[in-house]
Amino acid sequence: MIFFKTILKTFLFCGLFISCNTAKFNYFYDAGKHIDFSHGKWLINNSTSNSKVFDTELRENSTIHFKEILGDSLFTIDDIRQTKLLGNTINYKLSEKELIQLKKDTDCDYIINIKGNIINTAAGSIYVPVSGEDYYATNEASVEIIIYNLNTQTLISSSQAYGKHTDESSDFGNEPSIPTLNSSAHNIMLTACRRLIKKYDKNRLDK
Repeated sequence: MIFFKTILKTFLFCGLFISCNTAKFNYFYDAGKHIDFSHGKWLINNSTSNSKVFDTELRENSTIHFKEILGDSLFTIDDIRQTKLLGNTINYKLSEKELIQLKKDTDCDYIINIKGNIINTAAGSIYVPVSGEDYYATNEASVEIIIYNLNTQTLISSSQAYGKHTDESSDFGNEPSIPTLNSSAHNIMLTACRRLIKKYDKNRLDK
């Protein structure tokens, strides 16, 4: 009980003295906004990113969220390696030759590739405005997803989620200097991944 009271007091304190600023997201589709997930065996590749903070979390979270769509039809690289031999890594972008080989090696029908990108971390995690100073900085990240049909060796979907947190202040008007809690670029990457996969669920043809 004491623990929960402490947490509540912390939130109340933050609410009074710190303003929270969240990221804004945009979504882009080069191909395949509407996908039929109702049939076939789906392989999710190990995700890649330039984040040294949440690289593992990106891989784990993307698997969890796609599992919510595909259920037992989704297999990880580790799942396949329990019964079949695979190379150390599978590229993000795949050639026709690589797709043919993957079909033979995995017996899967589709492969999902995910790539995270930390673009900018200039805004940091918290900013305290300084009187007499104009300030502008951003935290930015993106996630890309591409899906291949291994039977036809074709790209059936290519999408991207881009998130940006903007932190800015101006001395004009002498506004009160309230500290701002910022969304980190690494958290933006994870949120972008979750939201983009949710878009696939929302737009799926078999729902």
